[in-house]
Amino acid sequence: MDRRQLLFFIILFVLVGIIGSVFAQIDQPRDEGWSVEKRADRTFYFTHGTIVRQNEFGFIKGDDCESDILWLTFSFSSDRVKDFEGKEAVVLLQVDGRDFKVKLPIVSIGTSGASQAMTFTNWRPSKQLMDALKSGRYVKVEISGPRELEGLLGIKEDQFSLRVFVPTRKEAGQVCKNITSGIDWLK
Repeated sequence: MDRRQLLFFIILFVLVGIIGSVFAQIDQPRDEGWSVEKRADRTFYFTHGTIVRQNEFGFIKGDDCESDILWLTFSFSSDRVKDFEGKEAVVLLQVDGRDFKVKLPIVSIGTSGASQAMTFTNWRPSKQLMDALKSGRYVKVEISGPRELEGLLGIKEDQFSLRVFVPTRKEAGQVCKNITSGIDWLK
């Protein structure tokens, strides 16, 4: 084998290795930021926004550990947003382009460090929405009303990955059952 053939095979080997590692990285499952946490003796499972990291989208497991209660936090900067605490907001949830328009109670408005956030919860999603989330790739959340609230938000939408939603939901159900049976895995 002459030098040119040897050089050709070395270059070919290196290129095949590079291409193989690129495809291996594409196929690798990645942590999409979903977490399961115990907060005040409740089991939360959620992920962070892709536009604003402080935003959270997820659920709280109900007392039966089977049902899910929406958990959504959305950050803001205008102090006038605080006037909407206890009121309802219109929120558009788009799962892979499929629209679910819902009215959600703004349960609380608080400050965490330099960030202020509205918390939406105490709402159980429909079977259709949960089915869409289970089979979806992402959910886009947009605060679309009331108009007065919408006008106060600098960023009124965010997107959340659903890539590992199903296994995280299953894990949250098991953690919830462990907590209610006295086994606390998330101390």
